[in-house]
Amino acid sequence: MKEIPVEELRPIQLGIMDELDAFCRSHDISYMLIGGTLIGAIRHKGYIPWDDDIDIGLLRPDYDRLLVEFQSASGHVKLLKPEQSPNYHFAFCKAIDTRTILIESDKKHALGVNVDVFPLDSMPDTMEECREHLRHLKRYHNQLIVKYMHLRKGRSPLKNGLILLSRLPLRLIPDRFLLHRITGLMMQYEKNRSSKYVANLCGAWGEKEIYTRSDFLHPIDAEFEGRQYRIPDCYDHVLRGVYGDYMQLPPESQRITHHAFKAFWNPKNSFFD
Repeated sequence: MKEIPVEELRPIQLGIMDELDAFCRSHDISYMLIGGTLIGAIRHKGYIPWDDDIDIGLLRPDYDRLLVEFQSASGHVKLLKPEQSPNYHFAFCKAIDTRTILIESDKKHALGVNVDVFPLDSMPDTMEECREHLRHLKRYHNQLIVKYMHLRKGRSPLKNGLILLSRLPLRLIPDRFLLHRITGLMMQYEKNRSSKYVANLCGAWGEKEIYTRSDFLHPIDAEFEGRQYRIPDCYDHVLRGVYGDYMQLPPESQRITHHAFKAFWNPKNSFFD
């Protein structure tokens, strides 16, 4: 397989994003840039210079519609879905370019160059209940993480040993069972769509990603790499809740990518069939 140079990865991601954006607009599905991608749109009008991914979020009803209704205009964008995609062990969706294969050093399974698509789920009525729900869900997320966590030379022998010991009983639990349990918990309060809170329950920031629902009800356009993508109209409130002063650049020592992967062109375009 031919390796894809780093400078070609972003155009591939943007191609995926262009298809998602066009489909969502034409089908009245509301999505918004979130996380570091949202910071990039506001602070850099595109990618954070040292970043390498795109994250979008959709309130659960729009997320479910996208998963059911999406059709690729080009024919080479596919949605990998929890519980429905073989060898896929995430509780959220990834939109991949099937012409590519992407292998992350800390993952056992190959993906394609992708855009992360996160559901924003309804939460309980109080922050105390929200935190308890998050703690309950985290136990299952951690089990899934441990099942696929690589042993690393830089980690202490004790930690590597604990990972191995923890992994032994988890081998008896199928991925599909864990994903089904996680998805069920994520959607536990979905009938409560009048709740003040929603959350990205698959995010990396824990309770900081518990948002006010009203922040995601009125998307607006913002520039991203010369395109117009959707963002929350209350983006400042959303970002400050997670990152604090997001307009302040981090120290140079922290301006590094958080992912380690290699991407290749998929010669037969059939890896994800």
